[in-house]
Amino acid sequence: MMSGQLFSLFRVIELLTLIPIWGILAYFVNAVQPNTPDDTTLYVFIVPILATVWAFFTLLAYRRTGFVALYISIIDLIFFGLFIGGAVLLAPRARWTNCVSSTVSWEGWQVVANRNCMMWKAAWGLGIAEILLFFITSMLAAHMWHHSGAVIVYEERRHVHRSSRNHRRRH
Repeated sequence: MMSGQLFSLFRVIELLTLIPIWGILAYFVNAVQPNTPDDTTLYVFIVPILATVWAFFTLLAYRRTGFVALYISIIDLIFFGLFIGGAVLLAPRARWTNCVSSTVSWEGWQVVANRNCMMWKAAWGLGIAEILLFFITSMLAAHMWHHSGAVIVYEERRHVHRSSRNHRRRH
């Protein structure tokens, strides 16, 4: 039962890191209004919202309904892949940019931080954390399924041809 408690713990951590991601990205979706945001922003905005709903649902419903852990594991692996895609899409915006610039003059030293750049980097870093968290919860769910005794059985059906005629012996 330790894996069930770890699963719940990691689900709570997922929820606590997912909410800031879509909060940050909601800022960028709202910032371009009335225009439509670009596809990258929409992708990395929608995936965390769907993942939040999934994580919240499975956290509440797993113990109550006996939700099959194998399905949780498979869908967590799907979100694992979606977050990898989001990290790849955000990498050009977050990875090679310098968000802090400093200048030195006779008046002193001045440090200027670019807010948008820092928010992209925060969303990217939290997305990478989600990659790890969804992989961990997928493995924990697979472990719970494996130890639950659930087995997928493939039933082999044999077709026996039987005649419908009555064979009577004539004496």
